[in-house]
Amino acid sequence: MKTTKILHQIMACCLVLAVVLSMGLTGFAINPDQTGSITVNGVNENTTVSAYRVITVDVDQASGQPRSPMYYWVDEVADWLKTQDTYKAYINEADNSVTEVFKEGTAEQFKSFWHDLAAAIKARTVNLTSTDQEAEAGQDSVTLTEMPMGQYLLTANGGVKIYQPTTAKLIPTWDETEWVLNNESVTMKGKAPTIDKDAAGSDNSVAIGDIVTYQVRADIPSYPEDAIAKRFVVGDKISSGLTYNDDVKVSYDKAGEEQVSEDAYEVTAPSGNRTFEIEFNVDKLNTAKEEIYVTYTATVNENAFEADDLGNDAFLGYNNDPYDEDSYNPDGSTTEEDVYTYGINVTKTNKEGSSALNGAEFKLYSDPECKKEVPLISTGVAGVYRHTKSEESAANVLAVDDSGNLKLQGLDLGTYYLKETKAPNGYNLPKNAVTIIVISDNGPDGVLDGSSAKGNDVLTESVQTDENVLSFKIRNTKDSQFELPTTGGMGTVLFTVVGLALMGGAIVLIVLTSKKKKAHN
Repeated sequence: MKTTKILHQIMACCLVLAVVLSMGLTGFAINPDQTGSITVNGVNENTTVSAYRVITVDVDQASGQPRSPMYYWVDEVADWLKTQDTYKAYINEADNSVTEVFKEGTAEQFKSFWHDLAAAIKARTVNLTSTDQEAEAGQDSVTLTEMPMGQYLLTANGGVKIYQPTTAKLIPTWDETEWVLNNESVTMKGKAPTIDKDAAGSDNSVAIGDIVTYQVRADIPSYPEDAIAKRFVVGDKISSGLTYNDDVKVSYDKAGEEQVSEDAYEVTAPSGNRTFEIEFNVDKLNTAKEEIYVTYTATVNENAFEADDLGNDAFLGYNNDPYDEDSYNPDGSTTEEDVYTYGINVTKTNKEGSSALNGAEFKLYSDPECKKEVPLISTGVAGVYRHTKSEESAANVLAVDDSGNLKLQGLDLGTYYLKETKAPNGYNLPKNAVTIIVISDNGPDGVLDGSSAKGNDVLTESVQTDENVLSFKIRNTKDSQFELPTTGGMGTVLFTVVGLALMGGAIVLIVLTSKKKKAHN
C-alpha cells in the first residue's frame, strides 16, 4: 500500500514536470498565422478606411520565432520600389527584405514615401487588395479585425475631409518571457478642403498697366462613390482696380504641366459679385490627385489707385453632406490675396514754402540720368496723372493745377526722379531732379513706411506719408532776390574819383619837391 502511494506521488510529479516543461517549450512561441486588430481614430461618419498590407513578418513555423531578416516587402510593393530611384535603397533586391536605410528614415522622408505609395495604389500602379471598414453614423473610429501580422498603409475616403496616409504595425514583440502580438491604435489626420492663393511672380506691389498672374490651389473633396451630392466649385471675385483677362488654366500641378481635361470642368461668369466660377465634375477628375491649381491673369486698371488695396477673393464650394444636395456651401473655404499701388503728391511753393505757385511743369523718370521717362497720362482732372496702360500714350508734360498741386498715381514701389522742366513765371528753374524713394519697409502692404524725397529744393519738413501716398513740397526762388553790381554804377564812379584824386596829389607832391631842390641849389 505504501509502495503504491509512493508510485502515485512519483507519477503526479512527473505529470507536473511534463506540464511545466511543455509550457517552457511553447510559451515563448508565436503562431505565424496569429492575427490582431487595428483601431483607426479621427475619422468622420461615412468615412471608409482602407488598410493595405505592404510589409510582412517572417516567423519560423516550427519554432514560432521571428527569423532574420524579419521584414519583407510584399511582392507588388517590391516591384514598384525597384523602379523608384528615390526609394530603391529601401529594399534588398536579392530577397525583397526591408533594409536598414528604410528603418532609419526621417519623418519627412516617411511622409513623402507613404504619400507616393498611396498615390501609386490609387492609380493601380501598385495593385494591392485592401481591407475596408466604414465608420458608422455618430462614430469617429473604425476597427479592422483579424488582420495578419505586418505593416499596413492606411487611407481614408468619404465625407468631406482630405486624410493623410498613415501606417499601423502589427508585429510581434518580446516581453521578457514570450513573443506577443499587441493590437494597434492610430489616429488619421484629416482636414476639410482648403484653398489658398498667391500673386505668382509678384511682390504684391504693382503699377497701372501691370499684368498680375494669380494662382489658386484647392483641395479636391473626397466624396464616397455612392454620393449624390458632390459639387466642387472654385471661383474668384476681383477688385474694381483689376481687369480679368478671361484666361483661366486648370492643372494638377503648380507648374501647369499636367493640365486637367477640359471636359472635367466648366468656366462660367455668374451674376452677382463673382468674376468667374469653375464647376468641376469630380467623377472625371484624376482619382489619384488630391489638389488642383487654377491660374489666370488680371491687368491693373485706371481704378487701381482709388481702389487702394486691390483685393482678390477666391473661394471653394463643396457639399458638407455628400448625401444631401442642399448641403452645398458656396463659401466653404475662402482666401484673399491683395496687391497694392502707390502715389506721389507734390506742391510747388515759394522759397519759404508759405505760398503755392502755379505754372510749373515736370517729368518723372526711373533713372538718375533722367532718360527713362515713366509713362503717365492725365486723369481728366487738372494736376492729376496716373500710370498709363499698355495701349495708352503718355502725356508730354505733367503740369500742376492752379493751386500748385501735382498728383501722380498708380505707381509701383521703387526709386523715381522728378525733374522740373518749366518754372512758375518769374522764378528760377531748379537744376537737379528730386530723388523720390517709394518703399514699404514692412513689405508691400499699402503703407509707405520708410519712403523719402531728397533734393536741394525739397522742403524737408514737408515730407510725409499717408497710407500709400508720399507728399512733399518743392520750392522755387526768384532772380530779383539777389542782385549783382552793374558796370558804371556808383561803385565804379567812386573808385574812379578816388583814383584820380590820388594821382593828382602825387603829381603836386612831385612838383613841389622838385622846386625845393632847385632853390636849395
